[in-house]
Amino acid sequence: MAQPQPFTMKVPDPAGLLTATRPLASQLYGDISTDYLQFRRTYFREQNPTLATEPPLHPSPHHDETARLAETALKAIPGVVQSVPLLGDIYGHLHRVVNIHTLTENELLMLHNVTMVFLYGTRDGLQAWYVEYLNNTAHQLADVKHGEYYIEFPFHGLFYIPPEDLVKFDIAIKQGDPARIAAYVQNLAEHLATALRDPFHGQEHFSFAGPDGDRHRTIFNLKTTAGLAIGGYLALEAVRSLVSPHTASGPAQPAIHLVPPEMQQFLLTPPPAGQ
Repeated sequence: MAQPQPFTMKVPDPAGLLTATRPLASQLYGDISTDYLQFRRTYFREQNPTLATEPPLHPSPHHDETARLAETALKAIPGVVQSVPLLGDIYGHLHRVVNIHTLTENELLMLHNVTMVFLYGTRDGLQAWYVEYLNNTAHQLADVKHGEYYIEFPFHGLFYIPPEDLVKFDIAIKQGDPARIAAYVQNLAEHLATALRDPFHGQEHFSFAGPDGDRHRTIFNLKTTAGLAIGGYLALEAVRSLVSPHTASGPAQPAIHLVPPEMQQFLLTPPPAGQ
């Protein structure tokens, strides 16, 4: 099958865009640089990162509390019940929860790369090639149909633009309107700052980009709550026996008398069970 042709739209006056957006671009460049260097200190564990140096390769993964809870729940679901449709679905869902709440080497380096491209694209004004790249990327994402695409590629959600806004972005570029073009780049900067300041929150947030994102988030969170509850339930030693061979023990018998013998003549007491 032939690959779709990239959407191409050219900024009509690159030099004019550069000049008109220089003050805003300088501010965005400085703000993102500050957030990025703090991101390097926290998640790459560097003491003195700079924009002129690369982060270390193979950073250690990071997990938040939700990932740890989901991993515990996964361990509690016995293999024998994973084939049950409902539990099998919950089992797969908990794996997705772990992924969303884990920052791997791939995701940390992806944020580094996205930030570097942003900084090059906003240095000394908004670069026409960067604006065209953002527009093309948004159009490519507009064609995505897979319902869990952003769960698989959360930080792609940084670049998603709703259809009605994408049409306006197209018009802004066609008309060479620096102020309106800059507004879209500023919006991306806000998304990027969210991801750099708290990548866990950012990854979870952008996992539900795209059409019906809020609906997908609600369903996902409900399934997460159910999965963690089921995992906790199955983790109980008493409940583990429910999925293991056991012998029926018959009905429970009373272990105490609610009415002492000395008081029985003064009170009405029910007849023994079975009478």
